[in-house]
Amino acid sequence: MRNSDRLHSHGDTVLERVLLAIIEAHTTPANSGQEHERLNIAMSALLGPVTERESRLAEAVAIMSAQRGHDALACDMELITSPKAQGRARSRSIAELALLAAREVVGCSDGDLEGTVQLLGDRYRTGWELSDIDMDPVEEALRLEAAEQICMTLRDFGVSIRMPV
Repeated sequence: MRNSDRLHSHGDTVLERVLLAIIEAHTTPANSGQEHERLNIAMSALLGPVTERESRLAEAVAIMSAQRGHDALACDMELITSPKAQGRARSRSIAELALLAAREVVGCSDGDLEGTVQLLGDRYRTGWELSDIDMDPVEEALRLEAAEQICMTLRDFGVSIRMPV
């Protein structure tokens, strides 16, 4: 993906899209290819550093998403290869995946387990790790419109912005 295409990429927040448009406008040959690192620095400056726990939670949701996809594939493969054996493979529930991730990825103790499982389940359900296929096109259009409007306003105030054509 070209760097300027990032304003149109699925899943980025409006803030990330706006910051990437600013970063793209200030990219030189010396810092080209470092847009992701520069975005992380800008996000940390604005929102504060990402904690170790927050990183583990994000990793846990990503693993839950991958495992959910693996489970679905296993069920599909079972159905294709042996329709009579249907039911041996099953997709784990979001709660089951969240419990596993809370223990194995986040490293929760029994006291923190219930709250972390709930948080992981909520983040999974609200789309923290949605793939491009799962993205709601209306929500995506609204995010893009919001990012473009903010970029145009910043441009009016003299901020250099490079938006995709």
